Formats: sequence, structure tokens, C-alpha cells
Amino acid sequence: MINKTYKPNPFLFQDRGYKGTWAYNKDNKYYKYNQNDYYGTYNNLTKTEQNLTNAFLSTADNKNLSFYKQKTFNSVEELFVFLHPGVRKTLKELINNSNICQKYRDNLKQLILLFYNFVANVLDKKSTDSILSGIIINKNLSSFGQTTRNNRTIQIAPASLECIYEETIINEWKKGGKSTNNFFHTLIHELGHIIHYYYEFNNIDLVFHLKEFLKSKISNFDNLDIDIEKTFKSFAFSSYSLTSKYEFIAEGFSYWFLASNDLKTKGWELWQEYFKNYLIQIKNQHLKKNKIKYTILDIN
Repeated sequence: MINKTYKPNPFLFQDRGYKGTWAYNKDNKYYKYNQNDYYGTYNNLTKTEQNLTNAFLSTADNKNLSFYKQKTFNSVEELFVFLHPGVRKTLKELINNSNICQKYRDNLKQLILLFYNFVANVLDKKSTDSILSGIIINKNLSSFGQTTRNNRTIQIAPASLECIYEETIINEWKKGGKSTNNFFHTLIHELGHIIHYYYEFNNIDLVFHLKEFLKSKISNFDNLDIDIEKTFKSFAFSSYSLTSKYEFIAEGFSYWFLASNDLKTKGWELWQEYFKNYLIQIKNQHLKKNKIKYTILDIN
């Protein structure tokens, strides 16, 4: 990867700089962006580290990659007919919540359809209901969203559904805080947590395998002046993702799932391959090795 010359994504360069990655955001603090010093001298980067960060931030080669090879359902209406009545009720309550911005309703339906098709094809169809059944609106929530690890419930604050929330997320993104400027960031971010927890409960470490995946993608990695921890942190697209392994995966998932074409970088393509292909292989190897007959999502 890093033996080539890469031009950083112009949209990220203009509106955000490189805030968010380890290379340009030391100790998770925001720095004033200096357009003439975009190699990030705060961490005294080596040339290899500069090239690696530029590689991750360069424009995607293929922005038209699909989330899945085939659709399980072609429309929200078709999906809702299939869903368990309790799950259908939960989702309709979310879509018809009095706090939700009117212009978001149709987009929310399409995101639910995209997410269901992704999980059904990449992980397991039977257990997708259990993921979507745990979404609730909590007016007492202090943050925009929260995922409960043990019972895997997603709580969304009413403020996350309001029209003004889009402006809030855009401002956060420009400061380097969150990975995307899409107004549904909170919901997809929390769904990313749920997926992470399902893997973890089956003893599959997503962060370990992400590091192994990145090493496999960098030519001559063992002979370069960079270690896997720096590689891993350079792959972050928000400072928030550097706060814990759970936030790293959730932020990566939301960036991959929601990124507009302007935001799609080479790093986005790697997240695409990691979630769609690499983890499937890891999951299947794990099930076969341990002679497990239940699927990755069949948790008691």
C-alpha cells in the first residue's frame, strides 16, 4: 500500500484537515489545522507514517462497492411483512416517533433496510430480529445514544431525531470528533456496538483481527519502520474512535455504512473488505474449529 504516492481526500483536506487520526491528533486533543503543515509534526512522523496516513486518506478507488452481494428484501414494506410482530412494532414506533424530523423518515426506513440486508447476508438472517428489537427512545438519556452491553439494548435520545441534530453532527465532524457528518450517525454507531458485542460473546476479537487484516494489506509490513499500533491508530477517522476498542469499531462501522461519496477514502474501502469479507472468513473458521453449530448471532 504505502509504496505508492497518494493524494489525500480533497474533501477531508479542505473541511477537516487530518483531525481524528493518531498522526494528527495527539492525546485526543484537537489542534488548529495548518494547511501548510498537513503531515502532522505534532507526533514527529516518519516518512513511512506520513505515507501510510496519506494512503488511508486518499480517495477511494471504487466508490460504488455494494454492501452485500444480494438483497434479502427489496423494500421496507417487504421487510416489515417478514419481521417478527414485536420487532415490526419497535421499528414503526421509531419511524413514527413524534420527535423525528419529518424529512428523515424515508431515509430512516432505507437505512433500516440496508442494515437488515447487510446483517442477514454477512452474518445471519435468523438473528437480525434480536438486533433491531432492542432500539428504544429514552427521553432521560444524557447522551445522544447508548448501547447496553449485557442485554444489547440501543437507547436513542429524542434530540438525536430532531432536525437540528444534523447540524450538531456536522459541527462535530469538522472538529475531528465523529467519523461522519450524517444525521443518522448515532443509530448506526450504536448498531456497530451491537455487532461488536455479538462477535465478542463468541470469543472473536474484532480489534485483533482488524490489526491482522491491516498488516496483510501493507506490502512488506515487517520490514517497515512502523508498528501495528501506529498503523491501527492511523486508520482511525475520528478522535472519538481512539478512546476505546469498542468506539474504534463502532466509529469504523458508522463511517463505512454512512460515508457519502465525497468522504469515501482508501480507508473506507478497507473497512468495506474487513466487514464484508474478512470477518466472514474469521467467523466461519471459528465455528469450524470449535465445532460450533449455532451461528455467530445465536446468543442465549
